[in-house]
Amino acid sequence: MADAITVEVPANSQEISVQQLEESKIEGIPVLKNWKPAPVFSALGALCWLFVWRFLALLCIFASSLALGSDDRSYMLGLVAALVFQVAIVAVYALLFYPSYYKEKPPLKSSRAISFLNYLLGGVVFGWCWNSNLKRSHLIERPEKGVSHIVMVVLQVIVLVFYLAMYVPYLVDASMPEANLASDYDEVESYSIKGASPSMSQSDEGDRLVDTAAGVSFVVPKGWHGADLMKERHFIRWKAYPNDNATAGITYGASLAEEVDPDDLVAEDFEGIISEILEGCQDEAVERVNIGGTDYWMITGTGINVQEEFALPVSATFLMSFENGFGYSFQYLDYSQGQDASRYYSDFIEMVESVVYG
Repeated sequence: MADAITVEVPANSQEISVQQLEESKIEGIPVLKNWKPAPVFSALGALCWLFVWRFLALLCIFASSLALGSDDRSYMLGLVAALVFQVAIVAVYALLFYPSYYKEKPPLKSSRAISFLNYLLGGVVFGWCWNSNLKRSHLIERPEKGVSHIVMVVLQVIVLVFYLAMYVPYLVDASMPEANLASDYDEVESYSIKGASPSMSQSDEGDRLVDTAAGVSFVVPKGWHGADLMKERHFIRWKAYPNDNATAGITYGASLAEEVDPDDLVAEDFEGIISEILEGCQDEAVERVNIGGTDYWMITGTGINVQEEFALPVSATFLMSFENGFGYSFQYLDYSQGQDASRYYSDFIEMVESVVYG
């Protein structure tokens, strides 16, 4: 009787076959098969991410200003348009391009280009997630796409809805306040001044704005330009921005105040004007000052202007006076966060020093 033939089966044969099966899962996927980390291009993408969306916002604001004029509405419309473009671009990349890297025929195959775009369009957090998923898939030789691209789009849509809900009512409503920090006098029609808008005249000191209806004039700071008002206003009479920067603004307003006796006013009458407008304002202060021979109530404070897309900190200064039956307000806003702040503020103070009443 012939001896029985025995065949020894390797104990790890099943593991080998499973490993071979897993290896085959990325064999036809060029991005995963040939993935190589590109830290330099990732860093470059992250660096560009810091500026590209701001550039897009500036471009949209510029285009909106050309089409509608330079005012608050065109500014906000430009910001909304920029945000819509941003969400659309990111959504297309996250839902179409990123998943294609786990398929056989992706539109991009270069690890460097993909690393750059992941950080450019996904930012530091999601760019890192996407690159990590691609690297992990290459190492374990199995696609691991994850769900971070979906999370990214959901968050972008939530942000878009939030800002649309905040901005659209102002864009639709033609009665939106012209200045971010207009006081309550702006709301009372009975206090509005009926008369011609301020005009410019030449003087030895420079361009002087003359508001005959309100009985006041002052020298416009050099290097500043007047901005169009959103519509004909009665309290907000004039506003301006520096020619070389958009991080500061000056607003002048006037209203009837025949029933107000300046001698009866106290600091408490002006408390809350800024803190009720700027979110998180904890340093509002009211004091009596004399500028150019005229007594003013100065109200100052810092906080977050929630009407801005990026919710930037803003420093605000109000100077209010009451002369000849009128109430006057000179408002200064500074978004520079300390950069060139003294330069623009000194322009504001010099303007107030030049005010002539009557």
